[in-house]
Amino acid sequence: MNTNAVLYIGSFNFNKGNASSIRVIENALFIKQFQLDVHVLGVIDNNSEIETIPINNIREQKGKPFDTNIESVIKTHNELKLIYSKVFIIAYNYPPVAFYKLIQFSKKNKIQLVADITEWYAFQGDKNIYSVIRWVLNEWKMRFLLKKCYHFIFATSYLEYLFESKNIVIMPFVTSRASEKISLIKHNNKVVYTYAGSPGHNFAKDRLDIIIMAFLELKKKSNTFIFNVIGIHNDFSEDKKINKLIKALGNNIKFYGRLTHEKTVQIIKQSDYLVFARDLSRMTKVGFPTKVFEAFKYNIPVITNDTSDLSNYISSENGILLKENSVKAFFNAFIKIDSDKSIKILHKKNISKSNPFRSENFEREFSVFLEKIYKSESNISRFD
Repeated sequence: MNTNAVLYIGSFNFNKGNASSIRVIENALFIKQFQLDVHVLGVIDNNSEIETIPINNIREQKGKPFDTNIESVIKTHNELKLIYSKVFIIAYNYPPVAFYKLIQFSKKNKIQLVADITEWYAFQGDKNIYSVIRWVLNEWKMRFLLKKCYHFIFATSYLEYLFESKNIVIMPFVTSRASEKISLIKHNNKVVYTYAGSPGHNFAKDRLDIIIMAFLELKKKSNTFIFNVIGIHNDFSEDKKINKLIKALGNNIKFYGRLTHEKTVQIIKQSDYLVFARDLSRMTKVGFPTKVFEAFKYNIPVITNDTSDLSNYISSENGILLKENSVKAFFNAFIKIDSDKSIKILHKKNISKSNPFRSENFEREFSVFLEKIYKSESNISRFD
């Protein structure tokens, strides 16, 4: 057992296997390499252990919601302090009210607090009092509360300009696992593309409409492709134009609806490419697509447009990163692959040889980050 530990807290939903739960397990396994035990507080029905990482239920606080109450955090931290010399806290995208209380608790008890930030959402939903309050609280956290912290894990480099004097490490996703065997399944000379997720209302999250239109242009030239769509059904849109495009694609497009994470992974593994499109916005600059990490973990190359910090991880060696989010750009990528199907094999082999999310690519930076935490005012948390 190590003498120091990390308490990693957030709304990681291990019951549903959402993106945050995938990220925290990978991060926890990575952090353990630095002689730190990691304990996670997330959403789970029964306290358990996942891949050597102890998981406790963050909702165990007498029915009080964890987004406004930190009783479970205090309780777990105090229990860990009986075992470890030092326990610092990593708070993942923590709710504003609870995060404010967490800052006060950390300051009072001289606890090192790290803010793990992977999102900054714009105003969402209907314009009512609840959505306005939610937006105001989030802006309060991002623009004011975070400035009271000193240590940060960011998914991308976008927020660095706001916290130039802070202790920062950029960690979109990281894996300590060995590369999986490359799948070179042949699909009767067809190229299999897969999209997994939800495009959001009016394609606010993913521009699936652009992808569908690009595939329809490809069909006019070639019929040797299949486009899998996981997460929604073929009647997902009320737009008659979109429904007409889907109908025109016929057997070239296949909808699976919502699947378990395990079934989704199986389809991705049998694909040649993962594909998605996103508009450039503050949200896509701050966050990093889980889709890319998941695909690379299984040696599946990605076709997408340049958002976030993707240019640091996707190149012509391991996928196709487009300069613009347009039907023409995606069509050109599809037709290039259709004319030379050996490209997909080369992309897969290159990912297997050099996955940019491998842990060794982040070890030096994270080591420096930890050293600054330990040295920060003789292990006393800094708050501006």
